[in-house]
Amino acid sequence: MGMSDNILEKLSGRRRVVLDTMLFIYLFEDDGRYADIVERIFSFMSQEKFSGLISPVTLAELMVKPVQTGNIEIAEKYRNAVLSIPNAECLPINEDVAFLAGALRGKYRLPLPDILQAASAIYYSSGKPTMISNGKALLKLSPELDVLILEEML
Repeated sequence: MGMSDNILEKLSGRRRVVLDTMLFIYLFEDDGRYADIVERIFSFMSQEKFSGLISPVTLAELMVKPVQTGNIEIAEKYRNAVLSIPNAECLPINEDVAFLAGALRGKYRLPLPDILQAASAIYYSSGKPTMISNGKALLKLSPELDVLILEEML
């Protein structure tokens, strides 16, 4: 089975999937190990095989390094790129997501950014809540959320 088949199999039946910040970083920085798989994920999304959900956490995290290094032009390119991705939606964090995140954080004791992403996936997903990440610590959330790990899709 090729990489594309493996990704399609893992994403089969998913409608709305939260995309962790790492996917965008791997794509924008053309990461040698993960760029191909991330490009395929975004391609499947643009073909409407699923809808990508982007949390405010990802939007914020993408700005950190370019701003720290004084590269505002790159920060703006990242912003424009994220906002122009086909079949992707930027999500709000409302009070329901915030309360869910607090409950999940109390239960699983993961960092707040990870928990806010997970809560967004659970709250906004249709069907089985799903998130694509490379953060294996998120697997603790498996009773609540299906976490697809990039490393396991290679």
